[in-house]
Amino acid sequence: MFGESVTAPAVVRQRVVGQESILIRIFLIHSHEIFRRGLRDLIGAARDLVVVGESGSVHESARRIAVSLPDVVIIDAVLPDGNGVELARSIRAQNRRARCLILGRPGREEVRGDAAAAGAHGYLPDDVQARILLDVIRRVARGEQVAARIAVSPRPEPETTPAPDGDRDPHLTTRERQVLRLIASGMSNRQIGEQLGLAEKTVKNYVSALLAKLHVQRRTQAAIYEMTHKPGIEADAPRTR
Repeated sequence: MFGESVTAPAVVRQRVVGQESILIRIFLIHSHEIFRRGLRDLIGAARDLVVVGESGSVHESARRIAVSLPDVVIIDAVLPDGNGVELARSIRAQNRRARCLILGRPGREEVRGDAAAAGAHGYLPDDVQARILLDVIRRVARGEQVAARIAVSPRPEPETTPAPDGDRDPHLTTRERQVLRLIASGMSNRQIGEQLGLAEKTVKNYVSALLAKLHVQRRTQAAIYEMTHKPGIEADAPRTR
């Protein structure tokens, strides 16, 4: 798929108190810009990881990956112009040094087997906890194969009843939690309104309220909060290839 042959990745180093440490180079491919921005901020806060490029489609990825030479490519399973699993297969065929980590929608466990068959080193649902995602990135960079077991979440309670995970964010209503999850998935206010059957202005009011309750100013910060407070994801034991 990629027109250029990719050789060993360029090494990125950072100096830490008189010594050098090698950074893991990461390329992000996800259809939602807000989700990519949240991932970029999350990864950027880690001392041993660096984002070297990103794109929102299969078409954009080819040239950018060839130039940036990542160690790990994080790929959305569903892209606007193609299939993330097939993209992972193409990346692996062109550059065996690049390890691919697929992010799939919750409840789509069939993607897990497809990802492994395509040569991807990892599969996670895209609502995985941030700490687990960072750990899996490091393990995938070492050549381990990692998937995830998903705990079944309890059914949401009505708006007037505290949710089962109320101790996680007890000050958010059920509707505000729904809006927060959709923000983290990369949806705009208009898309959230269409998803929940609400007017865009109503969604805007919910967003303003939940930002204030979370003590953050930007949607990206709210998305990171949601990503770092997700329960129920556990990474499998490693297998090295």
